[in-house]
Amino acid sequence: GTLDFMPPEQRRDAALVDQRSDLWSLAATLYQVLTGESPKVIRLKKVPPQLQDVLDKALEEAKDDRYQTAREFRDALRSSLAAPDQPAVEAVAELGQGECPECHAKNKDTKKYCTGCGASLRVDCLGCNESIPVWDKACGECGARQQEEIQKLQKKRTRQRSKLERLLQACEFDKAREQASAYRDAYDPRVDGDNQYADEFVARIDEKKELEQKRIVELMTEAKSHQAEFDYDSGIRTLEQVPIALMGQSVQGHSQTPQEVVDELTITVTEIKRLDGLLKKRIPKAKKTRMDQLEIAKQLLDLQPNRTSVQRIHDKLIERERELKTETEELAAKAQTFYEQQDYDQCLQQLEKIQKDYLTKETETLQQSATKKKDRLEELENEIDHFIETGKWLEMKPPENAPFGLSWFIRPTVKSKRSQGLLPFVEEYLELRPDSEKMLKLRGELLEHQKHFEESKKHRAAFDYNAAIEAIEVIPGPMRSPEVVSSLRKLESEKQQLSDLITTIKKRVKGRDLDGLLTLVDRAVELRGKPGNLAVLREQLTDREAKRILGQSIQKRGTLIGHTNHVIGVAFSPDGQQILSGSWDKTIKLWDVKSGKELGTLEGHKHSVVSVVFSPDGQTLASSGSSIKLWDVKSKKELTTLTTLKGHGSHVVSVAFSPDGQLIASGSHDKTIKLWNVGDYLKAIDYIKKKQSAEPSD
Repeated sequence: GTLDFMPPEQRRDAALVDQRSDLWSLAATLYQVLTGESPKVIRLKKVPPQLQDVLDKALEEAKDDRYQTAREFRDALRSSLAAPDQPAVEAVAELGQGECPECHAKNKDTKKYCTGCGASLRVDCLGCNESIPVWDKACGECGARQQEEIQKLQKKRTRQRSKLERLLQACEFDKAREQASAYRDAYDPRVDGDNQYADEFVARIDEKKELEQKRIVELMTEAKSHQAEFDYDSGIRTLEQVPIALMGQSVQGHSQTPQEVVDELTITVTEIKRLDGLLKKRIPKAKKTRMDQLEIAKQLLDLQPNRTSVQRIHDKLIERERELKTETEELAAKAQTFYEQQDYDQCLQQLEKIQKDYLTKETETLQQSATKKKDRLEELENEIDHFIETGKWLEMKPPENAPFGLSWFIRPTVKSKRSQGLLPFVEEYLELRPDSEKMLKLRGELLEHQKHFEESKKHRAAFDYNAAIEAIEVIPGPMRSPEVVSSLRKLESEKQQLSDLITTIKKRVKGRDLDGLLTLVDRAVELRGKPGNLAVLREQLTDREAKRILGQSIQKRGTLIGHTNHVIGVAFSPDGQQILSGSWDKTIKLWDVKSGKELGTLEGHKHSVVSVVFSPDGQTLASSGSSIKLWDVKSKKELTTLTTLKGHGSHVVSVAFSPDGQLIASGSHDKTIKLWNVGDYLKAIDYIKKKQSAEPSD
């Protein structure tokens, strides 16, 4: 909580803090330990060189630029401390005027190369890169003092070597090799001397890489051995020795990388902890089942078969499960017995004692059936009691899942039962509970009522309305079924109707009003069942009606006039709306039935037309005389001849279409009958007509 040790994000907003904030505070504490100063102002120059880069990264302003985990911070510290101390790079000794840095021969200060060994006597200024004599202490162009610049370069090269060593210790071989190459390319003879360090460092990379690969193979083998022995924590600790940089690399002889094995082991350890927590939870007393606990114990033993404590719990749960199964079987047997005894309440009470996890399909079916029958008994009892008290059926509300909201009692079976009265409901109740004294007594009463109703039917069959009505009236009103009520109303109606008819008949006979009286007499005889004293009157009225009918002549509907000679053949159209006529005047005429008007005349026969007929669809007609002709009758404005059929040796006196309109049969004075196939021809004509009507006119 001390401000100097507080990470930057915590100072801005405490909600931004996470585990990387703790690592910043830890690095600040380490800074104080190393320097003896508060981290209020951090000066990394006071930190040992090998730790400067590590602390620099740990104390970054942005969280994403720091070490992301404590493990990364730890490994970085280990690598920096494990790296061998690198001696500071020593600068080449100061040279005299004209002195060669290689052979130290004296040369004129104007020379560019040594006259003794040929080495270059000029170098680039460390400040501005301008070429200057190697012995100059300051640059004539920028004024940079070369010795000071060399010291700066010495420190930089020393830090670079330290970083290379840390990369090597962290096993970041590719990055170390890349930076070693950059170190070699930046060689400067004033600082690096013979420049052998870079080459030696690359050789050390290859050597350490080979050693680490062998070591990782051993660690992976050891971790797998721990996994086989179900010691997952030891397997994780073993692989934690693998450098982070090599965790994701493949290992010879293994199909998984170290990181994949660690992830797998971590998942297993996490699952074991989760199962342990669930197994330790107490089960409420209301829940006697331990099926869930047993399954957890089985899963734990699959992951760690050698855990004796879990094995003991597992064995206890198995024993408890056996006890519960035995208890369940006993309860189910009792429930079945009560069900067979039709004691559904006791049956359901026994089933409710069974643990839900131990319910079988059979016990669930038994429970559903007992519940249904118990509910049905309650419904029947309520309905019967309500009907006895009020004489009306209960208006039962539809179940929630009833389709379209229809009332429950509309179901066909219930509706049918209600029409028969209480007896079907009482019978159903006794099927579910045969020992009910109340319903047995009620059934006896209803059967007695049923006998009275049957007697009423017999009296009605004998047309004794008074006796039939008296038999029904014995039944108490609330106990009468809809069928009985309907029968009583019908009897009373028929009795009154018969009385009214007799009164009317007597009155009309007396007044000699006999027209239509036969119908009333017939109805009265029908209600009496026998003519009785109406027999003579009925016979007289029947004779009178017969004479009246015979005295009338068949009336003529109308006359169609238009032909100038005998009409030999006529025919109705299939729809009865038109009449076709053929005459000796060699013409055919179409007539409207309702109005009697002539619709058109078809001319074309050279001799008398003796037979005419419509096709079944009413669209074509055929006529015969000296030949057979087909006509189109669809258009009422213009009727045209289609074709002439020739083939008989004499007059054709009869012509007819087949029911499907495909054939025409013709009979002739030549003593022959011929069949003509006209179906395809008529289809072709119809097609041409439709095509012509579809074409636009000019």
